[in-house]
Amino acid sequence: MNPLKYIPLALIASLSSLHAQDPKLAPADLQFTKSTIEKNHLAAKVTLEVQPDNRNKDLHYKYESYPGREQIQAPDGTTYGRKGSMPWMNSNDWGETGPVTNDQTGNELTTVARIVDLPFIVHHSSDQTQGGFVWKPISQKKDEEPQVFTYEMSREHPNADGFYPQFTFIKYKDDKDGNLLLKTAIVQIKPQDTLFPVEVDYSYMFIMPANSDPSQTGTMK
Repeated sequence: MNPLKYIPLALIASLSSLHAQDPKLAPADLQFTKSTIEKNHLAAKVTLEVQPDNRNKDLHYKYESYPGREQIQAPDGTTYGRKGSMPWMNSNDWGETGPVTNDQTGNELTTVARIVDLPFIVHHSSDQTQGGFVWKPISQKKDEEPQVFTYEMSREHPNADGFYPQFTFIKYKDDKDGNLLLKTAIVQIKPQDTLFPVEVDYSYMFIMPANSDPSQTGTMK
């Protein structure tokens, strides 16, 4: 069985002028990305660098999903998959066949899979001294195709030594603010009561009708 019966969507465009990106619409861009992921094929690379108990431990893994299926490839090449809410399996065919993992491994896989969703969580804070959330420009590449914009989700009165997540969006010629896809996110996780930064790189393939013109297809990375 080959469950990935799709044709990637074409993303063919060329820049004729510079297009501004409104950082205030970054939350809308994140929600647009979330809805896109839910309907199409996502491939993500997750990189976590942690140092618990003064021991260096790096976590690198690949995560993929498309409607109703998930797959994780560990650094040693071991692949796990699951269908919907079914248990995780040692599987090379998206949870179609293979032995079911034990409860501990299954819980760990669910936890690392959810890291990919962290950028799309609506944030709230009990620390009112920092004020409201503010989206600040960090960098931009406007002379390339596509354009790339990076923003930090900071606060009105940020802590000098505070960590604030960063989000990089890609923008093609005809894309409108509020409808951009997330390329990279740097967020934090809290294993064992300690915060660590984690970077997630996203790429997409769009499910298209089987009779689509293959000459008009491609992938977004």
